[in-house]
Amino acid sequence: MASSNTPGFKYLKFFNPEFHTEIASLLKEGPTLKDVITLVLQNPDRETEILINCKIKAIRNDNLKVFDFENENDINEGWIVTNKGTEWFNVKELMFFIGRNFKHYRSI
Repeated sequence: MASSNTPGFKYLKFFNPEFHTEIASLLKEGPTLKDVITLVLQNPDRETEILINCKIKAIRNDNLKVFDFENENDINEGWIVTNKGTEWFNVKELMFFIGRNFKHYRSI
């Protein structure tokens, strides 16, 4: 099973852990961020249930056209959070920003 710290599945940091298996089976490894956002938009009745309620930090690499993500739960679980990127966002705000500007990028 993929976790939100597995390369290619960092997009799972947007979602509550109990939905990781279901979402990973739908989106697979390395989906575009447009695919991730589309999944949420196609399930508006489940949005508040599946999206995690914590802050997310996005680390963008324009050369590779990818994002890496960290969330507040990483800190709580003892993961070392990088010093790259300084802004933490609400999940929906970050999805909106990425959807408008970087939807063709992929998740690391």
